[in-house]
Amino acid sequence: MNGSTPTHYDVLGVRPNASAATIRRAYLAATLRTHPDRRAAAVAAAAAAAAAAADAAAAAAAAAPPFLPPLPPPHPPHDTPADRSAAFVAVTTAASVLGDAASRAAYDARLAAAAATPPPVITDTVGVEDLAEGADGALVAPCRCGGGYAVPDAVVAGGGVVACDTCSLAVRVVGEDDAADGWAAGGGGAGGG
Repeated sequence: MNGSTPTHYDVLGVRPNASAATIRRAYLAATLRTHPDRRAAAVAAAAAAAAAAADAAAAAAAAAPPFLPPLPPPHPPHDTPADRSAAFVAVTTAASVLGDAASRAAYDARLAAAAATPPPVITDTVGVEDLAEGADGALVAPCRCGGGYAVPDAVVAGGGVVACDTCSLAVRVVGEDDAADGWAAGGGGAGGG
């Protein structure tokens, strides 16, 4: 429902105004495409093709003049049984939600509400060392509106965005993991930004 998570419509490859018949056809096609048993054979064939391409690349590298760098081997498909199962579950979940008129209406309402909610305005970056302990023992940071940012333990460890409890502002918290990787509250580390 946000920019990085595909909607059920995206999973099935249909438009939000698709008819029930179109959703049913898309579901059947996606089921054939994502069923773990069917995809396992396709992945095996792709892996065999990748191995053949790697052999051809190695032969070409051996025949190339010595001043040319060798060709990198092609990457095998990143398609594990867990990936195949997850794709199939996503398809069946999307079809079950969109196939029922009541659940589809509720899902569409959630999508509309998510689209209407503006993203938080990130006003600052705060390091874990800048957080203070609140009255309840949780780590907090003050907001310029007079409210505060209550920082959950998961954000302390891994970093993230925390909204103010009274206004629409937010801060990016550089977590302990990020600080260990060289990120600083002032503007980033090796990865930038």
